[in-house]
Amino acid sequence: MRRRDFTAALLLGAATRPAWAQALAKQHRIVFVFVARGLANWREGPLGRVFFAKLRHRGYAEGDNLIVEGFSADGHPERYADAAQQAVNRNPDVIVAADDFLVKAVRLATDTIPIVAIMGDPLNTGLVTSLTRRPGDNLTGISDAGGEIWGKRLQILREAIPSASRIGLLLPPGLQETPHYLREAGTALGVSLIEIYLSEVTGPEIKRSFAALAEQQPDAVLISPAQGLGGHNRLIVSLAEAHHLPAMYEAPIFAEAGGLMT
Repeated sequence: MRRRDFTAALLLGAATRPAWAQALAKQHRIVFVFVARGLANWREGPLGRVFFAKLRHRGYAEGDNLIVEGFSADGHPERYADAAQQAVNRNPDVIVAADDFLVKAVRLATDTIPIVAIMGDPLNTGLVTSLTRRPGDNLTGISDAGGEIWGKRLQILREAIPSASRIGLLLPPGLQETPHYLREAGTALGVSLIEIYLSEVTGPEIKRSFAALAEQQPDAVLISPAQGLGGHNRLIVSLAEAHHLPAMYEAPIFAEAGGLMT
């Protein structure tokens, strides 16, 4: 089975099982690359559970015809390239990568192995030139519908806290400036944005960033979609509570940990 056929199996699930019977005898390999959290942690999340359930439905079973491995940059942007190269060196059928900047590193490491990318804003980070066309090359995957959704989240946060005039932004590693759609949304809502950039996705850096944010006394905070933050959901929610900051999060696991809304 060609790599692209296997990639299609991960995404579409349209073919019937008998048509795959002969191909399933072959061992296939998926390699995951993460910014911070490991494969075991991702498996237990909502996306991971669905991903592996779909694989089982299609007849791919670990220990039988499927090998699954994972690599992590441990929250350090300077390690993205190493983690990407480790994944490529395993010569998998498919690489699954989460986080726009990590996906960039994987694309630089290979132009032949199919990449299934879990992206935030592929247009703003230059991964694709259009959301209405196929990405092309060896990249496919999903995104959160582009950056405009973050402007909508900012709007909902302001509606929940009408008195908020200063809103903090906890922004991901690798970002050089606040995305234009957040700046434009802030202007339209009449709020000032306080920008705090994570240098890495680690517990100590998250604590430092919250302390720096609290010093500027925002009325609320919008937590960015930095990949790996989900692994620190309880820490982040506890810090928001400790600093009396109502917060809007990206994923349900933050609300499940006690966060205000997602």
